[in-house]
Formats: sequence, C-alpha cells, structure tokens
Amino acid sequence: MESEEEFSIDKCRMNSDCSILTTIHKHKLSFFELNTYKEIAGFSDRNTGFVISAFPIHRSNILIILGNKSNPRFPENTVHLWNIETQESIGSIKIKIDPLMPDDVLINAYLANTYLFVASRYRIYMFDLMTLEHEFTFEDVCGKEGCITIGFLEKKIVLIYVSNTNQSIVKVNKIKILKNGLKYSQRFIATNFPSVQYIQISPRCKLVAVADAPGEKLNVYSLRSYKAKKCLWRGHGNVKIIFIIFDSDINYMGVYSSQKTLHIYPISQSRSNRNRTSVLSRKSIRRNTTNSNLNVSAINNEEDEEQLWANKGKNKPSKFVGLFKNIRKKIGTKYVDSFARYKDDKVLVRDIVMCFFNENKDILLIDKIGKVFVIKFNKKNGGICWLTETRNLDTNN
Repeated sequence: MESEEEFSIDKCRMNSDCSILTTIHKHKLSFFELNTYKEIAGFSDRNTGFVISAFPIHRSNILIILGNKSNPRFPENTVHLWNIETQESIGSIKIKIDPLMPDDVLINAYLANTYLFVASRYRIYMFDLMTLEHEFTFEDVCGKEGCITIGFLEKKIVLIYVSNTNQSIVKVNKIKILKNGLKYSQRFIATNFPSVQYIQISPRCKLVAVADAPGEKLNVYSLRSYKAKKCLWRGHGNVKIIFIIFDSDINYMGVYSSQKTLHIYPISQSRSNRNRTSVLSRKSIRRNTTNSNLNVSAINNEEDEEQLWANKGKNKPSKFVGLFKNIRKKIGTKYVDSFARYKDDKVLVRDIVMCFFNENKDILLIDKIGKVFVIKFNKKNGGICWLTETRNLDTNN
C-alpha cells in the first residue's frame, strides 16, 4: 500500500499537443488522457524515484526521462529514452558538465518538433532526437525554474530565456528548420525590470509574458515587433509567480502566484475594436492577398499601424483603456488590471502542481493529491469566477 507521501504528485508535465498529462511521484510515473482524466499507462519502480522530469513523445511509447543523482537507474546529467512497453532503454544522452562550474546541473528537458532541448542552470543543449546528435549549445542562460520557455510551429522553434549575466534581459532565439540544416537568429528584449522571475510563450509563438522579480508587474511582448503590447499591475509585490498560462486562441492569460490567487487578464482586442480595425485596414489587407492566413495579415496591419504612430513621434493609444475603465481597482497609488480574480481557500490553499486552460477556456487546477478543480469566469464583464466541478484523476489502482 502506497503511503500518502509516495502518492503525492511532485511535478506535472504535458506532452507537445497537451493531450497527455504526466504526473511524477516519488517512485512512480503516471500518464493520463486529459479529455477523460483516466490513467492510460504507468511506470512504477522503487528505483525510479527522484526523477527530475519525464514526459512521453507524442503518439509513441517512448518516454523522455531526466534522472537525478539519487536514482541508480536514471543517473543525473543524462537524458534517457525509455520504451514503456518493453521497459528497456533505447538510448541516452550524457551531458558533460564544465568542471569549472560544478553546480551546473540539468534542470529540465523540452521537446520541440523533432529536437530535444536540455536545460542546465547556465546552458541549453539542443539535440536532434532522430540521431541524438548535438546541434547547438546556447550560452549565458539563467536556467532557474520559470526562466526558460519554448514554443514551436511546423518549421520554426522559438526558445526564450533570461540572461544569466543581466537578468533584466530576455533573449529570443528563433530557429528555422530548413531542408539542408538550421538557421538561427537572436533578438533581445530589454524589460526595464531589475530582474525577471518568470517568462511564458503563448500558443503559435505570437506573444511572450514576462513577470518582474517582485511579482508585481507583468509585460506582454509581441514576438514580431519585440515591443510591449500590454503592461499589467498585479498590485502586490514580493510574491512568486508559479504559473502563467494562455488559452489556445490567446484571448486570455491566467497568472497563479504564491499568494494562492488566480488572476485572469484579457489579451485580445474586444470584438468591436477588431471589426473596426478590419474595416479601416481593408486596403492593407488587399496588399497582403498573397498570404492566405488572415491572422498573419492582421498582425502585419497592427504592426504597420504602430509604425505610423512611431513616425508621428507618438505612442499608439491603448486598445484596452475602455475595457479596463470600469473595472480597475486602486491599491495605494497603483491600479490593479486583473479582469477577473479567483481566491477560494477550499481550493487554492492546496499545493497546486498544474494550471492550464481547457478547450472551453475554463481554467483547470490540479493539486498534489490529484484533485482537479474547474474554474469558470464571466468572459463579458469580468470579476466573477466560480468553481464548477471537482474531480479526481482516475488511476488504475
């Protein structure tokens, strides 16, 4: 019989298409289908404890495991490819740590397209998953938890991290996958924060959210123009940002902090503004008829509009002023911009290990004992959140 400590979830991971949830326990890995919350596979062994990270490769039986020095089967500084069905290793990658930096241990692994990224405290190593060959090493990385984020499209990977030497600088690396190799480019975002504690990329690699070290202010930057699209005040400092999440359509952003409070912010324009923009920008859209993706055209039009305001020596008026006009709350001398806020001691007093949007744009919270809480919020007027469902992850035990 498992003790309560062994059953407790240490960490959660999702695979690349967010369909499989991996829960990491002291001596067990479990895999759940997110649509049904039912366990579809498991991997239990007294010698598999203290795994740093693990997740399955999409549509395969191969598991990527990042071990720890306390684990005899999966040692530290090694990435293991493990076949779940045969319970056998099919390959491993050993990372050679610089002897001058003995504290530079591996902290996490990420999968983007067919490339594996292994992050240490000061570097990120990129490998071709098909051949296990080393492709590139990214230096000057602030590799603490929450300071690395990665997203990918079909032929592009975007890797973002905070500079180790200047922690107010965010580095954006875009990697294009070409037929004859890879093409790298790097840009910098000067956040004007004393330092950054958390970053998160949005779906489709359009935006990146950056939280300052006190956890009081958040900026959302465009990954096309590298300019701040939205500046948000939480109203409270000296807190740790635990999760920043985006819904699939990038309409909302959720922020969960060590204050056990969930804040929700609108990111997209209101419908009326969006319709007005499409009418006013009809000529610009005609100029982009060679591109069949209307979303891309809309982004180009938005950036062209920003450039026009820049040429006039003025800042573009905020599209969100009207939206926040009636719901801003003043705390001291600062305004709190959260669209909706949820705090329930029955739910958030627990240790939350996973937070994400589902297909209905409800926010799901999972705690250490596997309870799932579904939070809805008023998407029209804001400010009202409520708990609609509580269920458990369905294990096979």
